[in-house]
Amino acid sequence: MNKYWQGFAQSIILFDILLFSTAVVAEQTVVMSNTRKDLPTKIETTNVRNQDYIWQLELTPNQNTRQIQVKLMNPNPTQALLNSRALEIAHKMTMDQLPRVSNDFKNKSLNSDEEKIAKIQYYYGKYTLFIKFPETVQYAVKPHFSQLQNQLEPFCELNGQGNNKFKFDPQGNITINAKFSVNFNGKIQQISYTPNIDTKMRPILEPLLKKIRFYPRNEHGLPKSFSIEQPIIIQCHFSAT
Repeated sequence: MNKYWQGFAQSIILFDILLFSTAVVAEQTVVMSNTRKDLPTKIETTNVRNQDYIWQLELTPNQNTRQIQVKLMNPNPTQALLNSRALEIAHKMTMDQLPRVSNDFKNKSLNSDEEKIAKIQYYYGKYTLFIKFPETVQYAVKPHFSQLQNQLEPFCELNGQGNNKFKFDPQGNITINAKFSVNFNGKIQQISYTPNIDTKMRPILEPLLKKIRFYPRNEHGLPKSFSIEQPIIIQCHFSAT
Protein backbone atom coordinates (compact mmCIF):
# COMPACT_ATOMS: atom_id res chain seq x y z
CA MET A 1 0.00 0.00 0.00
CA ASN A 2 3.01 2.34 0.30
CA LYS A 3 3.56 4.75 -2.58
CA TYR A 4 5.48 8.02 -2.79
CA TRP A 5 3.59 11.25 -2.51
CA GLN A 6 4.41 13.46 -5.46
CA GLY A 7 4.60 17.23 -5.15
CA PHE A 8 2.96 20.05 -6.95
CA ALA A 9 6.15 22.13 -7.26
CA GLN A 10 9.82 22.00 -6.31
CA SER A 11 10.79 22.43 -2.67
CA ILE A 12 7.49 20.84 -1.56
CA ILE A 13 6.30 17.61 -0.04
CA LEU A 14 5.90 15.00 -2.75
CA PHE A 15 2.46 13.50 -2.57
CA ASP A 16 1.09 10.38 -4.21
CA ILE A 17 -2.16 9.14 -2.70
CA LEU A 18 -2.80 5.42 -2.52
CA LEU A 19 -5.90 5.66 -4.65
CA PHE A 20 -7.73 8.94 -4.23
CA SER A 21 -11.46 9.12 -4.46
CA THR A 22 -13.40 12.28 -3.80
CA ALA A 23 -15.93 12.09 -0.98
CA VAL A 24 -19.50 12.37 -2.24
CA VAL A 25 -21.62 15.18 -0.81
CA ALA A 26 -25.23 14.31 -0.07
CA GLU A 27 -27.87 16.11 -2.09
CA GLN A 28 -30.44 18.24 -0.31
CA THR A 29 -33.21 18.46 -2.91
CA VAL A 30 -35.62 15.90 -4.30
CA VAL A 31 -36.69 16.32 -7.92
CA MET A 32 -40.42 16.35 -7.51
CA SER A 33 -41.31 14.48 -10.69
CA ASN A 34 -39.08 11.51 -9.87
CA THR A 35 -40.57 8.35 -8.40
CA ARG A 36 -37.11 7.08 -7.48
CA LYS A 37 -34.05 8.81 -6.04
CA ASP A 38 -30.42 7.73 -6.06
CA LEU A 39 -28.45 8.29 -2.85
CA PRO A 40 -24.73 9.12 -2.74
CA THR A 41 -22.67 5.98 -3.31
CA LYS A 42 -21.17 4.51 -0.14
CA ILE A 43 -17.59 3.23 -0.22
CA GLU A 44 -15.92 0.88 2.25
CA THR A 45 -12.61 -0.77 1.42
CA THR A 46 -12.05 -4.47 2.04
CA ASN A 47 -9.54 -7.31 1.79
CA VAL A 48 -12.05 -9.47 -0.08
CA ARG A 49 -11.58 -9.74 -3.84
CA ASN A 50 -14.84 -8.79 -5.57
CA GLN A 51 -13.90 -7.58 -9.09
CA ASP A 52 -15.29 -4.07 -8.48
CA TYR A 53 -18.81 -5.41 -8.01
CA ILE A 54 -21.42 -2.75 -7.19
CA TRP A 55 -24.17 -3.65 -4.72
CA GLN A 56 -27.57 -2.05 -5.38
CA LEU A 57 -30.06 -1.68 -2.55
CA GLU A 58 -33.57 -0.31 -2.44
CA LEU A 59 -34.52 1.80 0.59
CA THR A 60 -38.13 2.63 1.39
CA PRO A 61 -38.84 4.89 4.38
CA ASN A 62 -42.12 4.51 6.26
CA GLN A 63 -43.81 7.82 7.00
CA ASN A 64 -45.60 6.50 10.09
CA THR A 65 -42.83 4.52 11.78
CA ARG A 66 -39.92 6.56 10.34
CA GLN A 67 -38.12 3.27 9.81
CA ILE A 68 -36.40 2.37 6.54
CA GLN A 69 -37.07 -0.91 4.79
CA VAL A 70 -34.01 -2.30 2.99
CA LYS A 71 -33.86 -4.76 0.10
CA LEU A 72 -30.69 -6.01 -1.60
CA MET A 73 -31.53 -6.05 -5.29
CA ASN A 74 -28.48 -7.86 -6.66
CA PRO A 75 -26.74 -10.09 -4.11
CA ASN A 76 -23.34 -11.29 -5.29
CA PRO A 77 -23.59 -15.08 -5.80
CA THR A 78 -20.03 -15.66 -4.52
CA GLN A 79 -19.65 -12.99 -1.82
CA ALA A 80 -22.00 -13.79 1.05
CA LEU A 81 -19.86 -11.84 3.54
CA LEU A 82 -20.03 -8.66 1.51
CA ASN A 83 -23.74 -9.17 0.82
CA SER A 84 -24.27 -9.16 4.57
CA ARG A 85 -22.02 -6.16 5.05
CA ALA A 86 -23.88 -4.19 2.37
CA LEU A 87 -27.18 -4.89 4.12
CA GLU A 88 -25.67 -3.91 7.47
CA ILE A 89 -24.47 -0.58 6.07
CA ALA A 90 -27.86 0.15 4.49
CA HIS A 91 -29.75 -0.74 7.68
CA LYS A 92 -27.74 1.92 9.54
CA MET A 93 -29.12 4.64 7.27
CA THR A 94 -31.40 7.06 9.11
CA MET A 95 -34.08 9.47 7.95
CA ASP A 96 -31.69 12.38 8.45
CA GLN A 97 -29.38 10.90 5.81
CA LEU A 98 -32.10 11.01 3.15
CA PRO A 99 -32.39 14.01 0.81
CA ARG A 100 -34.73 16.74 2.01
CA VAL A 101 -37.67 17.93 -0.03
CA SER A 102 -37.09 21.44 -1.31
CA ASN A 103 -39.37 24.10 0.14
CA ASP A 104 -38.87 26.50 -2.76
CA PHE A 105 -41.68 25.87 -5.22
CA LYS A 106 -42.46 29.44 -6.21
CA ASN A 107 -43.50 29.85 -9.82
CA LYS A 108 -43.62 26.08 -10.26
CA SER A 109 -46.59 24.06 -11.43
CA LEU A 110 -47.04 20.87 -9.39
CA ASN A 111 -49.42 17.97 -9.91
CA SER A 112 -51.45 16.62 -7.00
CA ASP A 113 -48.86 14.02 -6.00
CA GLU A 114 -46.07 16.58 -6.07
CA GLU A 115 -48.11 18.98 -3.93
CA LYS A 116 -48.42 16.28 -1.27
CA ILE A 117 -44.67 15.63 -1.34
CA ALA A 118 -43.95 19.35 -1.11
CA LYS A 119 -45.78 19.53 2.23
CA ILE A 120 -43.57 16.94 3.95
CA GLN A 121 -39.92 16.99 4.95
CA TYR A 122 -38.88 13.78 3.22
CA TYR A 123 -39.82 12.00 0.05
CA TYR A 124 -41.41 8.69 1.10
CA GLY A 125 -40.88 6.89 -2.16
CA LYS A 126 -38.13 4.45 -3.07
CA TYR A 127 -34.44 5.32 -2.91
CA THR A 128 -31.56 3.51 -4.59
CA LEU A 129 -28.28 3.08 -2.71
CA PHE A 130 -25.11 1.81 -4.38
CA ILE A 131 -22.27 0.36 -2.28
CA LYS A 132 -18.72 -0.38 -3.45
CA PHE A 133 -16.01 -2.37 -1.67
CA PRO A 134 -12.67 -1.43 -3.30
CA GLU A 135 -9.80 -3.76 -2.48
CA THR A 136 -7.24 -1.05 -1.65
CA VAL A 137 -7.15 1.62 1.03
CA GLN A 138 -8.49 4.91 -0.34
CA TYR A 139 -8.63 8.50 0.80
CA ALA A 140 -12.03 10.06 1.40
CA VAL A 141 -10.36 13.42 2.15
CA LYS A 142 -6.80 14.18 1.07
CA PRO A 143 -4.59 16.98 2.40
CA HIS A 144 -3.29 19.80 0.23
CA PHE A 145 0.43 19.69 0.85
CA SER A 146 1.23 22.51 -1.56
CA GLN A 147 0.38 25.03 1.13
CA LEU A 148 3.31 23.77 3.24
CA GLN A 149 6.01 24.63 0.72
CA ASN A 150 7.26 27.84 2.30
CA GLN A 151 6.91 26.50 5.84
CA LEU A 152 8.95 23.33 5.28
CA GLU A 153 11.66 24.70 3.03
CA PRO A 154 13.71 26.14 5.95
CA PHE A 155 14.15 22.63 7.38
CA CYS A 156 16.36 21.78 4.42
CA GLU A 157 18.83 24.49 5.51
CA LEU A 158 18.60 23.54 9.18
CA ASN A 159 19.25 19.92 8.34
CA GLY A 160 22.28 20.94 6.35
CA GLN A 161 23.67 22.56 9.51
CA GLY A 162 23.44 19.24 11.32
CA ASN A 163 20.72 20.35 13.70
CA ASN A 164 18.36 17.47 12.81
CA LYS A 165 18.57 13.70 12.43
CA PHE A 166 17.18 13.67 8.89
CA LYS A 167 19.31 12.31 6.07
CA PHE A 168 19.47 13.48 2.50
CA ASP A 169 18.96 10.97 -0.28
CA PRO A 170 21.05 11.12 -3.48
CA GLN A 171 18.57 13.60 -4.97
CA GLY A 172 18.94 15.95 -2.02
CA ASN A 173 15.53 15.07 -0.55
CA ILE A 174 14.59 14.46 3.09
CA THR A 175 12.31 11.48 3.76
CA ILE A 176 10.09 11.09 6.83
CA ASN A 177 7.91 7.98 7.23
CA ALA A 178 4.52 8.78 8.78
CA LYS A 179 2.55 5.88 10.25
CA PHE A 180 -1.19 6.43 10.58
CA SER A 181 -3.31 4.43 13.02
CA VAL A 182 -6.85 4.60 11.61
CA ASN A 183 -10.11 3.51 13.23
CA PHE A 184 -12.80 1.52 11.40
CA ASN A 185 -14.60 4.76 10.47
CA GLY A 186 -11.55 6.02 8.58
CA LYS A 187 -10.48 8.64 11.13
CA ILE A 188 -6.79 8.93 12.06
CA GLN A 189 -6.31 8.27 15.77
CA GLN A 190 -2.52 8.51 16.04
CA ILE A 191 0.49 9.53 13.95
CA SER A 192 4.09 8.44 14.54
CA TYR A 193 7.21 9.37 12.56
CA THR A 194 10.50 7.71 11.61
CA PRO A 195 12.82 9.42 12.29
CA ASN A 196 11.15 11.57 14.91
CA ILE A 197 10.32 14.96 13.45
CA ASP A 198 11.68 18.25 14.71
CA THR A 199 9.57 19.83 17.47
CA LYS A 200 9.18 22.85 15.21
CA MET A 201 8.00 20.70 12.31
CA ARG A 202 5.24 18.91 14.22
CA PRO A 203 2.86 21.90 14.53
CA ILE A 204 3.29 22.51 10.79
CA LEU A 205 2.62 18.95 9.61
CA GLU A 206 0.09 17.58 12.08
CA PRO A 207 -2.81 20.03 11.61
CA LEU A 208 -2.81 19.12 7.92
CA LEU A 209 -2.29 15.38 8.42
CA LYS A 210 -5.13 15.20 10.92
CA LYS A 211 -7.54 16.46 8.25
CA ILE A 212 -6.97 13.26 6.27
CA ARG A 213 -9.89 10.85 6.20
CA PHE A 214 -9.82 7.34 4.79
CA TYR A 215 -12.84 5.38 3.70
CA PRO A 216 -13.99 2.87 6.34
CA ARG A 217 -12.53 -0.61 5.99
CA ASN A 218 -13.65 -4.16 6.62
CA GLU A 219 -11.80 -7.46 6.66
CA HIS A 220 -13.88 -10.47 5.63
CA GLY A 221 -16.96 -8.29 5.99
CA LEU A 222 -16.24 -7.10 9.54
CA PRO A 223 -15.39 -3.43 10.31
CA LYS A 224 -11.68 -3.17 11.02
CA SER A 225 -9.20 -0.53 12.21
CA PHE A 226 -5.88 -0.47 10.38
CA SER A 227 -2.49 1.21 10.17
CA ILE A 228 -0.61 2.42 7.12
CA GLU A 229 2.76 4.00 6.49
CA GLN A 230 3.43 6.73 3.97
CA PRO A 231 6.74 8.44 3.20
CA ILE A 232 6.72 12.22 3.26
CA ILE A 233 9.47 13.57 1.03
CA ILE A 234 10.69 17.14 1.44
CA GLN A 235 12.39 18.16 -1.79
CA CYS A 236 15.14 20.69 -1.27
CA HIS A 237 16.71 23.02 -3.82
CA PHE A 238 20.27 21.96 -3.21
CA SER A 239 21.97 18.58 -3.44
CA ALA A 240 23.39 16.62 -0.54
CA THR A 241 27.06 17.14 0.14
